[in-house]
Amino acid sequence: MRSERPTVLGAVLGALAAAPTLARAAEPPASPAPVERADAVEGGADSAAAASSASATSAPAAAATEPPKIDRRRIRWYDVPAGDPSRVSIAAHIQVDLLGLAIGVRPEVLYRPFRATRGANLRFGFGLLPGPEYFFLPIALGWRQHFVPHHRVTLELGAGYEQQFFFVRDAPAVTRGFFYAELGLAVRVASRGWLGVQVAPGWAPFSHPGPGIATRLGFRWDFGGRADHGRVGRHAARRAPA
Repeated sequence: MRSERPTVLGAVLGALAAAPTLARAAEPPASPAPVERADAVEGGADSAAAASSASATSAPAAAATEPPKIDRRRIRWYDVPAGDPSRVSIAAHIQVDLLGLAIGVRPEVLYRPFRATRGANLRFGFGLLPGPEYFFLPIALGWRQHFVPHHRVTLELGAGYEQQFFFVRDAPAVTRGFFYAELGLAVRVASRGWLGVQVAPGWAPFSHPGPGIATRLGFRWDFGGRADHGRVGRHAARRAPA
C-alpha cells in the first residue's frame, strides 16, 4: 500500500503539468490573411495615387487646348476692325404709315462705330410703300440705341432725319424734310436674330409741314465676326467670367 500512493500521486502531477502543452498544441495555426490584406491596401493606395497624378497631368493639357472664354461685354472699340462684319446688322420691317395708309417694306442697315458688341448704331434705311393716294419713298439717316443688347429682350430708342418723297398720280412729286423718333421693343429669337416692333412719330417743319406716324414689325440679323470667334484683345479673355 505504501508503494502505490506515490505512484498515483506522481501520475496526477504529471497530467496537470502536461495540460497547458496539450492545449497549445490543439490550437489552430495562425492565418496569414492579415499580411495579404495589408498588401492589398498598399496596392490600392498606389493605384489611386497613380490615377490622381494622371488626372493632374491631363488637366493642364486640356486647359491649354481649350480656347479662352470671351466676355463680349468687355470687348473694346479698338479690338474689332472698322470693316469687321460683327459691327453690322441688317433688318427688314413691314411699315404702315398711319396718316396716308401706305403699307410696304423698310429695309435698313445698322453699323456700330464704337464697340462692336454694344447697342449704339448708326442707321441707314429706305422704304417702298404704295398707298391709295400716293407712292411713298422715305430715305432715312439716324441713330438707334439698343439698351441691354446682351439680354433676351432689349429696348430700342432712336432719332434721325428722313427725306420723304411722295409720288402722286397725274401730279408732280412732292418732297419734304422730316425729323423722326423711334420707340421699340425687340426679343431675341435666335443666337443673332431679333423680332421687334416699333412706333415712329415725327414732324416736318419746313416745306409741306405736318406730322407723321408709322408702326413697324420686322426682323433684325446681327452678323458674326472677330467678336464671335474670340479674335480680340487678351484683356477680354482674361476678364471673362468662369
